Amino acid sequence: GYSKLYGCDYIKVSEKNGGRRIINENEAQWVRKMFEWLVNDGMTCRGIAVKLNSLQVPTKYNNYWSRKVVHQILSNVAYMGVTLYKQGEPIELPDVTPPIIDKALFEAAQKQLRRNFEKASRNMRRQYLLHGHIRCRHCGKPYRAQIQIQHTKSNTYHYRRYACLCAKPAPDGPPMKRCHNKGWVADRLEALVWTQIERILADPSIIVAEIEKQRQCIGDVSHLQTELGHIERQLKAVDRGQAQLLDWAIKGFPEYLVVSENKKHNAKRESLKVQKADIEQNIRASQEAAITLPKLERYVELIRERLSKLDFETKRLALEMLDITVWIDGCNVEVTGIFPISDYAIVTPQMDG
Repeated sequence: GYSKLYGCDYIKVSEKNGGRRIINENEAQWVRKMFEWLVNDGMTCRGIAVKLNSLQVPTKYNNYWSRKVVHQILSNVAYMGVTLYKQGEPIELPDVTPPIIDKALFEAAQKQLRRNFEKASRNMRRQYLLHGHIRCRHCGKPYRAQIQIQHTKSNTYHYRRYACLCAKPAPDGPPMKRCHNKGWVADRLEALVWTQIERILADPSIIVAEIEKQRQCIGDVSHLQTELGHIERQLKAVDRGQAQLLDWAIKGFPEYLVVSENKKHNAKRESLKVQKADIEQNIRASQEAAITLPKLERYVELIRERLSKLDFETKRLALEMLDITVWIDGCNVEVTGIFPISDYAIVTPQMDG
């Protein structure tokens, strides 16, 4: 119900100005910290729950924090001020829940939750270097890590493999169209991809050129902010135009004329909203890059000094820092990331099947 949202207290409908939530700052401060730990520190839901328990942060009903409860908070749109009535088709209820975080932070949190899910390697008995970094060019789904068992007369062999999630959809899972893209032996694919990444990391000229290029892109954010201001002024003009239409209606202007003009205003507003969302996304990307680039420079410099001696966890961190995605298209492998790796990593080795 509406009264159970952590971070808020509920004013009953029977009370004055009731039927709405108000922020409980003692709880809301921890909601903000949860989102920041997820987005800024990359913590998992389980890690956040452990931290909250270690800090003895009380829950709504003085229970222990669990991974499930933390995930419910981090994925709840109510924390950015959206209240949905979910009996049948969801209906948004205005002015019920005040926002504790902004939309940008919530969207960043959803991306990080998906990233954590895709890249979680817990409960795996074997190590998979590329787990969470491989996607299918045919259907767009991620590749999963699995074990292939091969029996001979004298022995049973186990092979680490990667296969498209839709290659063999689970019978009790959501309906998926079967994908016929090929699977890969893990040893072969991991060696192939890491060789390409090493080649990039070992070449300072490529790294320096790309970092400088991204720095120049960050410097262009001022023109995006100017453009955003222009869009916001146009949206205000649309609001004024629709207010004028109300005056027209009151003064007896023909209904068809008012309706026609209102449709034009609505269409323009939707177009401007799309443009605004695109610009805001580009601004956020530039701001994130401004934070990430200095860390990336230092990390690349450190890792280049000991490329031949990297352990599994350090390689996994390198994949994360470089935002590596491996695209599989049959026997073709494409590696994309922060640096222009794809120019070096299109390969056509023998098919694994």
